[in-house]
Amino acid sequence: MGFKSFVKKVGKAIGSGLDTIINTIGEIGGRLIGLPGFIFDLFVPWPRKKLRLRILILKDENGDPLSDTRDLVVESRAAYDLARTILRREANVKLISYGNLPRVEVLDVNPPTAALEPRCRGPFIDTWGAANWFYVQWKQYSVSILLLGNGAPISAFIVREIEEGKNVGCSPGAFADHLVVSLAGLSFESNDDVDVTRVTSTTLAHEIGHSCGLNYMGFQEHSDKKNNLMFATQKERGTNLNRLQIAGLRNSRFVTYL
Repeated sequence: MGFKSFVKKVGKAIGSGLDTIINTIGEIGGRLIGLPGFIFDLFVPWPRKKLRLRILILKDENGDPLSDTRDLVVESRAAYDLARTILRREANVKLISYGNLPRVEVLDVNPPTAALEPRCRGPFIDTWGAANWFYVQWKQYSVSILLLGNGAPISAFIVREIEEGKNVGCSPGAFADHLVVSLAGLSFESNDDVDVTRVTSTTLAHEIGHSCGLNYMGFQEHSDKKNNLMFATQKERGTNLNRLQIAGLRNSRFVTYL
């Protein structure tokens, strides 16, 4: 490795590290400031809040679509609509886009393979590598960063594959304001003995939950109940949230009244 390459690699690691630190500080501060609201949401009916989300679909290394047979924009909109329905019904949280920008966009860039096939390492997505640096560069920024991310949008990147197919979605939770969903996590095939159709997955809604702190207030990553949105397996999970999860999600720095 040459000196310039080494310097660039270190610079990217530092940039990614700073982003992680800023998000972590914002998460801690937001949770503390929102503690009264968290307690309120545990016991009484909750008023409407908002969560901003943008879906950013990646192209492959050569700038070509990730799939020749699937309309990823349509599938992404369906996943967005499903997440919006779940969050509104379960937690009275309205999922919206950021400002006047489209809720789904195809990024017109050629990403590195690392960003197209990221690795999940616990709560991290290749934090010190090329994948996370790409996400930090291309995620949706907002003036909310001045408030340590309070009310900032979450950026959901649609990627080719995660951890060599072992995962269909990944969110760093408190450590970032972005998440990834693979093609396999956007929708999946369902065979009803008559036709093979594609079913919109709950993975996007599930990963939004992780970004908003679920299911970590219960000191575990996933719920043990299949009817719960935070159950691990996409084809078996339900869409319910319990009272503690609702309060935790609504206490997230991403979920605000304005």
